[in-house]
Amino acid sequence: MKLIRFLNWVFLLFGLVVLGLTGGYLYLSRSGTITRTIPVIEGINKITSVVGVQLIQSASADERQEVPILMYHYVREVDSNTDPLGYGLSVSPEIFASHLAALEQAGYTTITPQQFLSGDYPDKSLILSFDDGYDDFYSQARPLLLEHQMTAIAFVIYGFLDQENYLSTGQVEELVADGFEIGSHTVSHPNLTSLDDTRLQQELMESRTALERLTGKRIIAISYPSGEYDERVLRYANFVGYKFGVTVENGLVGSKNELLKLPRVRVGGNESANDLLAEIENLRSS
Repeated sequence: MKLIRFLNWVFLLFGLVVLGLTGGYLYLSRSGTITRTIPVIEGINKITSVVGVQLIQSASADERQEVPILMYHYVREVDSNTDPLGYGLSVSPEIFASHLAALEQAGYTTITPQQFLSGDYPDKSLILSFDDGYDDFYSQARPLLLEHQMTAIAFVIYGFLDQENYLSTGQVEELVADGFEIGSHTVSHPNLTSLDDTRLQQELMESRTALERLTGKRIIAISYPSGEYDERVLRYANFVGYKFGVTVENGLVGSKNELLKLPRVRVGGNESANDLLAEIENLRSS
């Protein structure tokens, strides 16, 4: 009986490796409709030991300075009276430029999740993250980031690409060529905790694989839509290949954080550069 169970796991893992290498199972429309689904891997909910990995970057990991992950959405002008929700998610291009200048002057270096996971980054590093994949990341944020020689990660909703107000596939390709990292924000931005196992796996795996085809890069980072996740979501995210997951919980990333549920610092409502720096320092001292 033990031999049979062992062989079943061997075949399961072999099948997953083959699927990952071939990628031939993935067919998505731009609206996020899944026109051909992948086989659902059974038994994921029984895997618990792989979740909860600590951030051990080096022998002196506990001595390293905490890393802020800033969470942006829109870089645009918006009226707080006519669109209060959108205003809370937005910074103007002018304010964003002041953020970059202040961070630069304060001695911060921007890094990507890939660099963070490598452990090869300087003290006083931070990650700039942008959720949802709006086209103003390309038209407004990108030129300012390039001017300051800074990098960032854009978490893209794959099914929304080429739709109005969202990035196009061509723009994503240009961003990658510029050195920006692309992460997954799923296929259709659902509440992942509300999905059954089949749909959950599809949202996580198909978005990652589709973005890998588009960018030619390995996609290792995910932002959970609306910050909704639970232990089941973490197990599936780990199992399909994500190494870096961000939430909407407030805080800085240190050696004790789990790699698939990292906190961030929310930015929006045209928060001033001084207020942003003060918030980071307050979190660092708390």
